Parts: sequence; C-alpha cells; structure tokens
Amino acid sequence: MQIRCSAITHVGRRRNNEDSHSVRPDLGLAVVADGMGGYEGGEVASRLVVESLVELFDRTCRDADSTLPLAPRPTREPLADLVGVGLEHAHRVVQSRREGVLARMGSTAAVVAWSGARLVVGHVGDSRVYRLRDGVLQGLTVDHSVAEEARRAGMEGEAVDMAGFRHMLTRAVGMPGELGADVAMGWLRPGDVLMLCSDGVWEPLTEPTIAGELMRTCPEEAAQALVAAAYEAGSTDNLTAVVVQVRGD
Repeated sequence: MQIRCSAITHVGRRRNNEDSHSVRPDLGLAVVADGMGGYEGGEVASRLVVESLVELFDRTCRDADSTLPLAPRPTREPLADLVGVGLEHAHRVVQSRREGVLARMGSTAAVVAWSGARLVVGHVGDSRVYRLRDGVLQGLTVDHSVAEEARRAGMEGEAVDMAGFRHMLTRAVGMPGELGADVAMGWLRPGDVLMLCSDGVWEPLTEPTIAGELMRTCPEEAAQALVAAAYEAGSTDNLTAVVVQVRGD
C-alpha cells in the first residue's frame, strides 16, 4: 500500500498557535497535539508531545533493539506498545517541565501509527481521529472530556454547552496523575482516509462536511479545505488537520 499524507495548521482567530503536529510517513507516524496552559505553556506542551513521539519512533526505526524510555508491556502488540510507551514518555516529559510560567501546561494528543496494513490509534483529550471508509465516516477516538461523560449520562448537547462542559478535559498529557491514554489496534484498507485534528477543526463542522472534504483526491486539498471550512464555520480556536490517504499498490 502507498500512504500519502498532508497537514495544515492555522492560528485561526487566536493570537498564537498552541497546536503542534508532525507527519512522518517514513516512520509510519502522524501526530496532532493541542496545548493548554496559557500563552507560552500551550505551545511548549504540544511541541514537547510531538517531539517526544517523533524522537522515540525515529530511534526505534533506526535501531529496533534500542532501549525504550519506559518498560514495555509484553502482552501488547509491539506497534501498539510503542504508541502507548510514547504517550507515557511524553506525559512524563511535560510533567517534568511544569514549573514557573509553565506550571499549568498540558496537551491533548492524537496519534496514528502504521506498519504495512497494521494500524494503531492512540489519543488523550479531545483531539480526534476519523476514518473515511467506503464513503462512511467513523470516529476512531472518544473524547476524554466532561462533555462526553455528560452526553453518555443522557444530557442533551445544548444542556452540555450551557453547563460549561464544552472544553473541560478529564485527561491530558502532562497533567498531574496517571495519563490513561487509549490505544486501539486496527487494519488499513486501500481507499481508507484518516484525519487527525484539533478541536478547532472538528467542533464547528458536521460529519457530512468532514466526509465530503475527505473525499478529495489530493490530501493537501483535503487538509486545506477542512481548515478553511472550520474557519468559515466560526471556529475560534487554532486549526490543525492531518490527512492520511491509503492507496493500493
């Protein structure tokens, strides 16, 4: 299979961009991180998340026998374990820098890793991963947020917003305590399109709009169109979208 990737980030209506991302098809890795914790803290936290993951994947790619920063889980598939270890490592890196003006920083993380047809999705917070397969859009992540917990408890969307739950996270990279990242395995098929994005992109868009833009033949055009559509729909946050297209041989 051939993998084509593209990414775009935009400051949107904010004064600074606290999103970070990386697209490394050579490593089989794509990451989106959305920082929080003030002007400087958000930028630093999201950058540390992305850099930690890329460094670990790069080191492992160059030397499969290299030592991991944390103990692996023998019961977990190796690629899934690498994503899980990578997120835990990023969590500890951000925690170690939480002092002074950075004392309140943290970040979301959405990670897609692949090797051949094997796919692993990892995430923390409310940055999301979607998959378009055979024209059907499916979310591959479930937000770690108070809003999502309220919806599961039966609260209607409008009531969730009025209660102020919209942007309250229950888990984030770098926050005190255990990380609790979700890591799931799956398979890629020719024709699949994946999107990783910060909440500035998914929040103002409907699923039909997301699906329609992901049907574009060029990943660069799809990523640009999604960010532009989110901005036009009134997004007030930073906007980052990564599009990964899977093509047959």
